[in-house]
Amino acid sequence: MSFTMKIKRQLLLLSILAITCLFSLQVSANLTSKTINSNWLFYQGGISSMGDLDKPDFKWEQVNLPHSYNKTDVVDEIRGYYRGETWYKKSLFIPASSAGKQSYLVFDGVNQEADVCVNGKKAGSHLGGYTRFVVPLNGLLTYGQNNTILVMVNNRFNKEIPTLAADFTFYGGIYRDVYLVETGAVHFALNRYGSEGLFVSTPQVSKETASLHLRAEGNSEADKPQNIVLEYTLKDADNNIVKSVTKKLKLKAGEAFKNEVDITDIKSPKLWSPSHPYLYNLSCVIRDAKSGVELDRQTTSMGFRWYKFTPDQGFFINGEPLKLIGTNRHQDYKGLANALPEALHINDIHMLKNMGGNFLRIAHYPQDRTILETCDKLGIITSVEIPIVNYITENEGFYHNCREMMKEMIFQNYNHPSVVIWAYMNEVLVSIQHNSEPELKKQYMKNVVMLARQLDSIARAEDKERYTMMPNHGDLDLYKRTGLTAIPMIVGWNIYAGWYGENMNDFEKFLDKHRRELPDKPVIITEYGAGIDPRVNTANPMRYDFSGQYGLLYHKHYLDEMQKRPFVSGSNVWNFADFTSEGRVDATPNVNNKGLVTLDRRPKDVYYFYQACLVKEPVVKIGSRNNLDISGLADVNGKTCTQIVQVFTNQEKVNLSINGVSLGEKSAVDHIIEWQVPFVEGENSLDATASVNGKIVKDVYTPQFHVQPNVTTGFLSTDELRVNVGSYLSFVDDVTHETYIPSKEYTKGSWGIVGGEMYKTNGGKFVGSFQPIYGTENEPLYQSQMVGLEAFKADVPQGTYELTLSFAELTSSKEREKLAYDLGLNKNDNPSVGKRIFNVWVNNQLVIEGLNIAEQFGEKTAVDFKIPVSVTNTEGLIVRFEPITGKPILNVLKLRRKF
Repeated sequence: MSFTMKIKRQLLLLSILAITCLFSLQVSANLTSKTINSNWLFYQGGISSMGDLDKPDFKWEQVNLPHSYNKTDVVDEIRGYYRGETWYKKSLFIPASSAGKQSYLVFDGVNQEADVCVNGKKAGSHLGGYTRFVVPLNGLLTYGQNNTILVMVNNRFNKEIPTLAADFTFYGGIYRDVYLVETGAVHFALNRYGSEGLFVSTPQVSKETASLHLRAEGNSEADKPQNIVLEYTLKDADNNIVKSVTKKLKLKAGEAFKNEVDITDIKSPKLWSPSHPYLYNLSCVIRDAKSGVELDRQTTSMGFRWYKFTPDQGFFINGEPLKLIGTNRHQDYKGLANALPEALHINDIHMLKNMGGNFLRIAHYPQDRTILETCDKLGIITSVEIPIVNYITENEGFYHNCREMMKEMIFQNYNHPSVVIWAYMNEVLVSIQHNSEPELKKQYMKNVVMLARQLDSIARAEDKERYTMMPNHGDLDLYKRTGLTAIPMIVGWNIYAGWYGENMNDFEKFLDKHRRELPDKPVIITEYGAGIDPRVNTANPMRYDFSGQYGLLYHKHYLDEMQKRPFVSGSNVWNFADFTSEGRVDATPNVNNKGLVTLDRRPKDVYYFYQACLVKEPVVKIGSRNNLDISGLADVNGKTCTQIVQVFTNQEKVNLSINGVSLGEKSAVDHIIEWQVPFVEGENSLDATASVNGKIVKDVYTPQFHVQPNVTTGFLSTDELRVNVGSYLSFVDDVTHETYIPSKEYTKGSWGIVGGEMYKTNGGKFVGSFQPIYGTENEPLYQSQMVGLEAFKADVPQGTYELTLSFAELTSSKEREKLAYDLGLNKNDNPSVGKRIFNVWVNNQLVIEGLNIAEQFGEKTAVDFKIPVSVTNTEGLIVRFEPITGKPILNVLKLRRKF
């Protein structure tokens, strides 16, 4: 081959390669999207002028997004948390190649007011903390250099922005992802209520055939007319093309467009359901009609299913009845506030699925985009709602923001097959109980009804397939009388009989009342729950004691009653996880303890109970797993401590062994089996087994156990006695793993209290107080006490001991603040008893003189005294409480033998 021929051949190959590369560039998407979460600067506080932000000595803190500025001040002991102005700043390099593109900032969540500036110029703003918003950057960027992004964020109370007040924390910050998105001149509409411009619905679905209705919305930023082609492609889970449709459009310069197409006769669709969450993939590509160049692309997953809610037989999906059982969810996490990495959001949904749940009420606001994505994948039916909670502001500004939020929620989450309900207005009439003016109350209810009708109409107009729902607090007569039960398609009820209400059996009475009085209205129990602190346990559970045992009785009762009634479409436990609520006084300060798992996602026993009830695969689970190290009072033999152990199972029979010794096989009753288990000092091995089709299913639990002395057998140097004085509850410190056992009366040869009575509140209904206790994280220990006790005696042998006495003044002349969630509780459960002054003697020695806890340390403050004691006689230890003014008290006692 001649040199000339070689050159011609190489030129031909280069030409072909060039054409191939050109074609590859033409079919690549013009849309680029990436997070810009790293390397932001943050400042908490207001400024006098924008120039302050550029001063060299301005104190910026470097942060990454997601970020919340309330991670610590919500859970500290100081009442209140920062709600005000903050600033975020970022230097963002935009390459020269981006010139000519359309650029946007997409904020997934900023709580709750945001103003965005770019290079010193206002770019956009948004009101509301739980929905996505988009800020166009056209005309504001400089290319080939750094650009300054500045975001003012404010989580202050604003009477025109829901939520106004609620039993959760309004964390501030840019707490979800921020994206930089670049498109070509013709693109999908990103600023259509924060959506992505592609909407999918399934107007007709059956086992034999299905249809799709597709809507694409976009914009042309070009300065001349454009001819484009829209390519819609539906693919199955194996990436096979099922259907493909193209549409040609002619666009004027600067024109916004909307294209709607129907795809019919999709044969034998694979149906989406909780048991088989099959997802298809739908894409829409915008191409230049002449060159075929891809201008923009959007993709979404979708599922085919049909469903209905009925007032008499509940919920059906794909023609089959399905009882919806699941939880609500708040989005915060221990130590992170609301600024969670997406892995933790995803893990929550996996935990719900593993529990056997098939239903999630995303309350009380739209949450991170990964939540619904994971619900789609795992088969979790969902309802989503806007954050109107407890009450409304009666002005047009508030109404307008509510309507905008409703549209944002629907447009942003439209394509998810898991979503079947749009909801609004949680317990919106609960506030009128504080309004004593009849005319104002009447006008308020009138305005609530007006707003409810507007929101319901928006949902039905924008989405003709899904249902609407309003969750109400348990005053059926009130909501019916106002007409609110007639507006939504489903009525939700938040019922707490047996927790805030005294009688647990009132729950089923309420269900039957709904059926009688609203016979044509489908019903969901949108909230029910009881506070559970895994550290608190008892053999005698009672309402409002926060024990796992009472929580188990409560949930079992509710689940049984709902299962009996087919007209109850579904239920949502309040809550999936414990969540923060600044100012709440439960067993854990500033935390609502009603979760099935803890704030850091450790399952409580009640989680395993639901798992045993709901999961089809074999379940055998030993309870009390949060108590890593536990203890109890010794049996008569002095060597063992016999305690109840529960196993949760969906099997008929389970065998339990301890330390290799079988305690026998027992039959389950309502998915629970109990054994009396003799623990020994040190490590114990519990082994629960069941035989399933010839295979063994087992669970192993190996706690460390401390047998606390009953003194009769002697008090050794390894012994330690810890007493939760004035309480019938045991308590486990989850940091030190020390167990405090309930107090008892003194008996000879043992230990106990002489005289006095347990401190009670709310007219004597509850043992202990519901006050915050400062200076401790072990609130339950200090919220109970013996009042008027004469002595504590322990018949211990001679030796050297360390005695710790702990106190907290629970009475006060100040009336406790009435909070929205304190249903059924008195305002003032800690009336003043005047001054309390007393002396403490140990073995006839005055160790604490003139103790006046309120004056010397303050009310509701943990006070500890560690006292060395030598027992040199046969009388053992005698702690005497000598009254001077009022009655002596004691909250906690710990006795440790040193030698």
